[in-house]
Amino acid sequence: MKTGLTAAQLKEFLEYDPITGLFVWIKTAPNKTQFLGKVAGNRAETGYITIKLLGTIYLAHRLAWLYMTGKWPDHHIDHRNRRRDDNEWLNLRRGGYCANAQNRPAKEGTQFGLKGVFLVNDRFRRKPFAAKIGANGKTHYLGYFETPEDAHEAYCEAAKKFHGEYARTA
Repeated sequence: MKTGLTAAQLKEFLEYDPITGLFVWIKTAPNKTQFLGKVAGNRAETGYITIKLLGTIYLAHRLAWLYMTGKWPDHHIDHRNRRRDDNEWLNLRRGGYCANAQNRPAKEGTQFGLKGVFLVNDRFRRKPFAAKIGANGKTHYLGYFETPEDAHEAYCEAAKKFHGEYARTA
């Protein structure tokens, strides 16, 4: 994302607290003094905090990156705890699209509520549960298992191997 806003301009209007993840107005546009000292931003429908500054709406986690590093991120910013409104500095990390996707919870409505587990539609199979994981642009099948919990355990081990610190198993 290219933008004309610099870290110096950002710091002229807002102060960021890396411990709370909140931005506070320290200067506002003319006739808007009611915002001075107040927490900036609104929660969007997506769950992210947005802040309107100089006529443009920004995602607060990207502003936090700019504030702390002095540069706009040239990558995705991942929230370690998966809470899109938690912009504490230690909760933010650099991540590509794939790494960001690994930090998502199991999809709503999954058959067993366990990531990577599915039921094999073969009534003759003695181990009816299977596990799979996506990594490096491919689907890796991890085997067949007697219980969904055993299949999920295989998924968890593979997630650590393929995704390292970005592995999310729940």
